Amino acid sequence: MECFKTFSEGLRKKNVEAVITCSKIDSEFEGIRETKDYIYNVISETNLINPHIIEDIVFVGNEPIGTKYILYRYRVILKNIDEYISVRVIVKTNIIYLLVFVVGKNIPLKSDAIREHFEPAVFMEKAIRKHGSVSGQKYIPNFIIYRILGQPIVDIDKWKLTIEGFVKRKLEYSYNKLLSMSNAKLIADFHCVTGWSVKGVVWEGIVLKNLVGEDNILPEAKWVYTISLDGYSTIIPINDFLSEKSLLVLKINGKVLSLEQGFPARIFIPHLYGWKGAKWVTRIVFTDKYVDGFWEALGYHPRGNVFLEERFK
Repeated sequence: MECFKTFSEGLRKKNVEAVITCSKIDSEFEGIRETKDYIYNVISETNLINPHIIEDIVFVGNEPIGTKYILYRYRVILKNIDEYISVRVIVKTNIIYLLVFVVGKNIPLKSDAIREHFEPAVFMEKAIRKHGSVSGQKYIPNFIIYRILGQPIVDIDKWKLTIEGFVKRKLEYSYNKLLSMSNAKLIADFHCVTGWSVKGVVWEGIVLKNLVGEDNILPEAKWVYTISLDGYSTIIPINDFLSEKSLLVLKINGKVLSLEQGFPARIFIPHLYGWKGAKWVTRIVFTDKYVDGFWEALGYHPRGNVFLEERFK
């Protein structure tokens, strides 16, 4: 078993201070009761916290993620502490695949021995893109709307999109400027990592690599970190971000984005799961190092290729 500590700034809105992810487990899932014992043993073995302060481990619920994964949620209730540790147990074809411990700021961690950084290279060996059948998805008529950090307030007169980091020139765009540049239209399916898809959506906006300018990107840039008005963030490999079909979207199905759908602008990359396409995007940062975004910190894949079913790390 390998464990590492990570964090994403947007998690502070959920009162999270640290996330500990344990991978390469390969233990058979035997049931909810047995998994509670397993969680207790992992906490003891990793020295995450003092196991003597654990009062109970409670099953909260579970949900399918595609057709191969089931996500189980537990709470570790602690003695004399108001906060609890949330545990996400990812089970793949009845094998425990990943454990994610979500820890609040008032919980006494004992995780000095746990690595601080996640190295994504081992998960990135497959091809950048592979087109073919979409596995583990079910088509539905309309989008399910997620606002995990709440609905942001948009003042369109003050809003701007900033492009910075490992670029030669920092760029800033107003909404009206982006509207004047919009010249790309794409018909493509949308895929959510939880297992639903919407077919044949019409996306309109600006090709991302044209927005940034390929000659403006420094050779050191390897990743693109996007940040939204609500504090949400996600990370994208630069080759996926610069794909010919990767868009900054201003309209869906011929209509200006609604606030719920990400007005004034959102990112869409057809071959990546939907969590990689930040809504209400306001900053695009080119970086030479991998940094977890919101869902990546909770165990989701560094890239998230739909056709390779890259749902979890």
